[in-house]
Amino acid sequence: MSENIIRTIGHHTCKYCHPAYAKAKAPFKSDPNNGDAYLGQGFYFWDDNIEYARHWGRVHYDNHYTILGYDFELSGDQFLDLVGSRKDISYFHRLYDDIRKREQCKDFGISKCIQILQIVEKEAPGVFPIKIIRAADYNINKKGGTVFVAGKRGFTRLNPCYIICFFDRNDIPLQSAIIVDSVE
Repeated sequence: MSENIIRTIGHHTCKYCHPAYAKAKAPFKSDPNNGDAYLGQGFYFWDDNIEYARHWGRVHYDNHYTILGYDFELSGDQFLDLVGSRKDISYFHRLYDDIRKREQCKDFGISKCIQILQIVEKEAPGVFPIKIIRAADYNINKKGGTVFVAGKRGFTRLNPCYIICFFDRNDIPLQSAIIVDSVE
């Protein structure tokens, strides 16, 4: 898929645990009983954003959290970049529209689409060979962006929220893990 090569640090936030345990066992897969994993079940990371990683720890782990950092190089046919690749975005948008129409479901999101595509991939290899996805979350930063020109409507976000999801633990460079932050 993506022709981009992204070198970044993935920040993984988990419930507080001893640093040695965290380095040995993390990252932890999203909870399969929690149906709101944005990109489906997998291992989630903040794309080089320690602020959002800490926010997640404060909100979701009652301020008792550990954050690990991993060095990532994201590229290749199994990486879908929904942030920086117009080609990947167009490809996924077509798949999403096709599946949404087939499913005839009003309440249909990206997570459900990915889940269906992963089932299809098992039956027909090559349809959706994706193992890593990077996407933007525009909801987390509800504050407006920074305008390009005062008095005009166009704006950008100077602190965007990008998330990375690996579907298979074996694709994560575990040897690069370091403890970035830990709050008991």
